[in-house]
Amino acid sequence: MDALLRRLTELTRKAVKLERQLQSLQQEKIQLQTALEAAQNTISASDDQSSELKEKYEALKLAKSIEHPEDRDAMMSKIDLYLKEIDICLKTLGD
Repeated sequence: MDALLRRLTELTRKAVKLERQLQSLQQEKIQLQTALEAAQNTISASDDQSSELKEKYEALKLAKSIEHPEDRDAMMSKIDLYLKEIDICLKTLGD
């Protein structure tokens, strides 16, 4: 009977210890999830900023290329070609 009581006491101590570990791990999980969410938000904001900067860079590059007459003429002919292709697509869709 004493052996059974000792075993029960030992199992109770182990159960309490495991419960504390479980609570600790659950708290750590919550903290890690919060940190992960913050990191994801930071990455998302950084991606947004990167996209904006790329768009500004492309616009600046385009603006600089238009400054030279020969580049402007080439660009205008490309724009005309694109517009013609768009018109063809619209006519095809309309039929």
